[in-house]
Amino acid sequence: MGILKNGPFGGITGTTGGLTSYWLNGQNVTRVKSGKRSHQSLKQLANCQEISVLNEFFEDICPLLKVGFGNEALGTTKNYHNIATSYNKKNAIKGEYPDLEMDYPKVLISRGNLIAPTGVTVEVVTAGLKFNWYTDGWQGGYGLDQVMLLAFDPESKETACIAYGAHRYQGHDILELPDDMKNRPLETYISFVAIDRTDVATSVYTGLIG
Repeated sequence: MGILKNGPFGGITGTTGGLTSYWLNGQNVTRVKSGKRSHQSLKQLANCQEISVLNEFFEDICPLLKVGFGNEALGTTKNYHNIATSYNKKNAIKGEYPDLEMDYPKVLISRGNLIAPTGVTVEVVTAGLKFNWYTDGWQGGYGLDQVMLLAFDPESKETACIAYGAHRYQGHDILELPDDMKNRPLETYISFVAIDRTDVATSVYTGLIG
Protein backbone atom coordinates (compact mmCIF):
# COMPACT_ATOMS: atom_id res chain seq x y z
CA MET A 1 0.00 0.00 0.00
CA GLY A 2 1.35 3.42 -0.94
CA ILE A 3 1.23 6.21 1.65
CA LEU A 4 0.75 9.89 0.80
CA LYS A 5 3.12 11.98 2.89
CA ASN A 6 2.28 15.64 3.51
CA GLY A 7 -1.03 15.49 1.64
CA PRO A 8 -1.85 14.68 -2.03
CA PHE A 9 1.13 16.65 -3.35
CA GLY A 10 3.72 15.43 -0.84
CA GLY A 11 4.93 12.31 -2.66
CA ILE A 12 4.18 8.62 -2.23
CA THR A 13 6.05 6.02 -0.19
CA GLY A 14 5.44 2.29 -0.62
CA THR A 15 4.00 -0.01 -3.29
CA THR A 16 0.85 0.65 -5.30
CA GLY A 17 -0.05 -1.85 -8.00
CA GLY A 18 3.13 -2.55 -9.93
CA LEU A 19 4.88 0.65 -8.80
CA THR A 20 7.21 1.16 -5.86
CA SER A 21 7.88 4.73 -4.63
CA TYR A 22 10.45 6.00 -2.16
CA TRP A 23 12.57 9.03 -1.27
CA LEU A 24 16.15 9.16 -2.60
CA ASN A 25 18.47 12.12 -2.08
CA GLY A 26 15.49 14.39 -1.40
CA GLN A 27 13.55 13.29 -4.48
CA ASN A 28 10.44 11.12 -4.74
CA VAL A 29 11.36 8.21 -7.05
CA THR A 30 8.96 5.69 -8.59
CA ARG A 31 10.07 2.44 -10.22
CA VAL A 32 8.22 -0.40 -11.91
CA LYS A 33 8.26 -3.51 -9.73
CA SER A 34 9.96 -6.25 -11.73
CA GLY A 35 8.67 -9.80 -11.76
CA LYS A 36 10.78 -12.93 -11.35
CA ARG A 37 11.83 -14.84 -14.44
CA SER A 38 12.45 -18.55 -14.47
CA HIS A 39 15.20 -18.36 -17.09
CA GLN A 40 17.85 -15.69 -17.63
CA SER A 41 18.99 -14.65 -21.07
CA LEU A 42 22.67 -14.69 -22.08
CA LYS A 43 22.66 -10.88 -21.76
CA GLN A 44 21.31 -11.09 -18.21
CA LEU A 45 23.87 -13.72 -17.26
CA ALA A 46 26.67 -11.56 -18.68
CA ASN A 47 25.37 -8.55 -16.76
CA CYS A 48 25.40 -10.55 -13.50
CA GLN A 49 28.97 -11.63 -14.11
CA GLU A 50 30.04 -8.07 -14.93
CA ILE A 51 28.62 -6.90 -11.60
CA SER A 52 30.32 -9.77 -9.79
CA VAL A 53 33.70 -8.99 -11.36
CA LEU A 54 33.35 -5.30 -10.49
CA ASN A 55 32.29 -6.01 -6.93
CA GLU A 56 35.46 -8.03 -6.35
CA PHE A 57 37.45 -4.96 -7.34
CA PHE A 58 35.24 -2.46 -5.50
CA GLU A 59 34.76 -4.42 -2.28
CA ASP A 60 37.52 -2.79 -0.22
CA ILE A 61 37.81 0.58 -1.99
CA CYS A 62 34.35 2.07 -1.43
CA PRO A 63 35.76 4.96 0.69
CA LEU A 64 38.07 5.81 -2.21
CA LEU A 65 35.23 5.62 -4.74
CA LYS A 66 33.10 7.86 -2.52
CA VAL A 67 35.79 10.54 -2.74
CA GLY A 68 36.31 9.88 -6.45
CA PHE A 69 32.68 9.96 -7.61
CA GLY A 70 30.76 11.54 -4.71
CA ASN A 71 30.67 15.06 -6.16
CA GLU A 72 29.32 13.75 -9.44
CA ALA A 73 26.35 12.25 -7.59
CA LEU A 74 25.30 15.52 -5.92
CA GLY A 75 21.86 16.72 -7.03
CA THR A 76 21.00 13.44 -8.75
CA THR A 77 19.13 10.30 -7.73
CA LYS A 78 22.36 8.30 -8.10
CA ASN A 79 25.07 7.66 -5.53
CA TYR A 80 28.84 7.42 -5.96
CA HIS A 81 28.71 3.63 -6.26
CA ASN A 82 26.09 3.77 -9.04
CA ILE A 83 28.25 6.16 -11.05
CA ALA A 84 31.51 4.27 -10.49
CA THR A 85 29.78 1.02 -11.44
CA SER A 86 28.16 2.49 -14.55
CA TYR A 87 31.42 3.84 -15.95
CA ASN A 88 33.64 0.87 -15.14
CA LYS A 89 31.07 -1.73 -16.18
CA LYS A 90 30.88 -0.12 -19.62
CA ASN A 91 34.57 0.68 -20.08
CA ALA A 92 36.76 -1.50 -17.84
CA ILE A 93 35.58 -5.07 -18.38
CA LYS A 94 36.85 -7.25 -21.21
CA GLY A 95 36.15 -10.68 -22.63
CA GLU A 96 33.00 -12.62 -23.42
CA TYR A 97 30.66 -14.35 -20.98
CA PRO A 98 31.49 -16.56 -19.11
CA ASP A 99 35.11 -15.34 -19.28
CA LEU A 100 34.74 -11.69 -18.31
CA GLU A 101 37.51 -9.95 -16.38
CA MET A 102 38.73 -6.50 -15.37
CA ASP A 103 40.59 -4.41 -17.94
CA TYR A 104 42.77 -2.72 -15.35
CA PRO A 105 44.37 0.02 -17.52
CA LYS A 106 40.88 1.34 -18.32
CA VAL A 107 39.63 1.51 -14.71
CA LEU A 108 38.75 4.89 -13.20
CA ILE A 109 38.71 5.34 -9.43
CA SER A 110 37.81 9.04 -9.74
CA ARG A 111 36.51 11.43 -12.37
CA GLY A 112 36.55 15.21 -12.24
CA ASN A 113 37.98 18.51 -13.42
CA LEU A 114 41.19 18.97 -11.44
CA ILE A 115 44.50 18.79 -13.29
CA ALA A 116 45.47 15.13 -13.55
CA PRO A 117 48.79 13.82 -12.20
CA THR A 118 51.66 13.99 -14.70
CA GLY A 119 55.15 12.54 -14.85
CA VAL A 120 54.17 9.74 -12.49
CA THR A 121 56.61 6.98 -11.56
CA VAL A 122 56.15 4.16 -9.05
CA GLU A 123 59.00 2.38 -7.31
CA VAL A 124 59.15 -0.46 -4.82
CA VAL A 125 60.50 0.57 -1.40
CA THR A 126 60.77 -1.21 1.93
CA ALA A 127 57.44 0.06 3.25
CA GLY A 128 55.52 -0.49 0.01
CA LEU A 129 55.25 1.67 -3.10
CA LYS A 130 56.61 5.17 -3.58
CA PHE A 131 54.64 7.32 -6.04
CA ASN A 132 56.40 10.34 -7.57
CA TRP A 133 54.82 13.05 -9.73
CA TYR A 134 55.64 16.43 -11.27
CA THR A 135 54.83 19.33 -8.96
CA ASP A 136 54.94 22.02 -11.67
CA GLY A 137 56.13 24.48 -9.03
CA TRP A 138 52.77 24.77 -7.26
CA GLN A 139 52.71 25.82 -3.60
CA GLY A 140 49.14 27.10 -3.13
CA GLY A 141 45.95 26.51 -5.12
CA TYR A 142 46.31 23.25 -7.01
CA GLY A 143 49.49 22.61 -5.04
CA LEU A 144 47.35 21.88 -1.97
CA ASP A 145 45.42 19.09 -3.69
CA GLN A 146 45.90 15.79 -1.88
CA VAL A 147 46.96 12.59 -3.57
CA MET A 148 44.75 9.49 -3.83
CA LEU A 149 46.60 6.18 -4.25
CA LEU A 150 45.50 2.60 -4.89
CA ALA A 151 47.28 -0.74 -5.28
CA PHE A 152 45.24 -3.85 -6.12
CA ASP A 153 46.43 -7.46 -6.13
CA PRO A 154 44.55 -9.13 -9.03
CA GLU A 155 45.28 -12.60 -7.67
CA SER A 156 44.25 -12.28 -4.01
CA LYS A 157 41.89 -9.28 -4.58
CA GLU A 158 43.58 -7.45 -1.68
CA THR A 159 43.90 -3.69 -1.78
CA ALA A 160 45.87 -0.89 -0.18
CA CYS A 161 44.79 2.71 -0.63
CA ILE A 162 45.05 6.31 0.56
CA ALA A 163 42.15 8.72 0.07
CA TYR A 164 43.84 11.86 1.43
CA GLY A 165 47.62 11.67 1.12
CA ALA A 166 50.46 14.11 0.51
CA HIS A 167 49.88 17.47 -1.16
CA ARG A 168 50.49 17.86 -4.88
CA TYR A 169 53.36 20.31 -4.27
CA GLN A 170 55.26 17.69 -2.25
CA GLY A 171 55.79 15.53 -5.33
CA HIS A 172 55.72 12.09 -3.71
CA ASP A 173 54.02 9.82 -1.19
CA ILE A 174 54.45 6.25 0.03
CA LEU A 175 51.60 3.77 -0.05
CA GLU A 176 52.36 1.33 2.76
CA LEU A 177 51.59 -2.32 2.00
CA PRO A 178 50.83 -5.23 4.34
CA ASP A 179 53.49 -7.93 4.21
CA ASP A 180 51.34 -10.32 2.17
CA MET A 181 51.02 -7.74 -0.64
CA LYS A 182 54.73 -7.00 -0.87
CA ASN A 183 56.72 -8.58 -3.70
CA ARG A 184 53.53 -9.31 -5.63
CA PRO A 185 52.38 -7.81 -8.97
CA LEU A 186 50.01 -4.94 -8.17
CA GLU A 187 47.76 -2.82 -10.38
CA THR A 188 48.27 0.82 -9.38
CA TYR A 189 46.40 4.13 -9.71
CA ILE A 190 46.81 7.78 -8.71
CA SER A 191 44.55 10.84 -8.56
CA PHE A 192 44.11 14.12 -6.66
CA VAL A 193 41.30 15.53 -4.53
CA ALA A 194 40.89 19.25 -3.84
CA ILE A 195 41.72 20.43 -0.33
CA ASP A 196 38.09 21.63 0.05
CA ARG A 197 36.80 18.30 -1.35
CA THR A 198 34.74 20.02 -4.05
CA ASP A 199 36.47 18.34 -7.00
CA VAL A 200 38.83 15.55 -8.00
CA ALA A 201 41.08 14.74 -10.92
CA THR A 202 40.31 11.93 -13.31
CA SER A 203 42.48 9.07 -12.10
CA VAL A 204 45.55 7.77 -13.95
CA TYR A 205 46.55 4.12 -14.27
CA THR A 206 50.22 3.82 -13.27
CA GLY A 207 50.87 0.26 -14.34
CA LEU A 208 51.39 -3.26 -13.04
CA ILE A 209 54.21 -2.96 -10.50
CA GLY A 210 56.26 -5.78 -9.03
